Amino acid sequence: MMLHKNKCLELGLPEPKNFHTQKAYVLLVLSNGHILDTRTAKYIGIANLHSIAPSIRKAGFQFEHVKRLAKDHETGEIPPHKVIHLSMTVEQIAYYKEAKTAKKG
Repeated sequence: MMLHKNKCLELGLPEPKNFHTQKAYVLLVLSNGHILDTRTAKYIGIANLHSIAPSIRKAGFQFEHVKRLAKDHETGEIPPHKVIHLSMTVEQIAYYKEAKTAKKG
């Protein structure tokens, strides 16, 4: 599935590049201090955020994972069902950036 650049920018998220996989884009969003929930992910073109989360964890990166209500960006409403929200703490972002730099060097 392709990421919707215009919708990402509309929400203030980083601009997706052609080479970004969904997993790479989720890591970019989280490492820039954004929170990504299932409804937002679907809106920008990521259908299965719940499937990407385990692969990020398996790659050795930590993040926060909670279930809360979230806005549906198509309707503007907040449905009564809780969805997953992923985010990184300042420490988790620092670890991710260090690991990314070490991998390049």
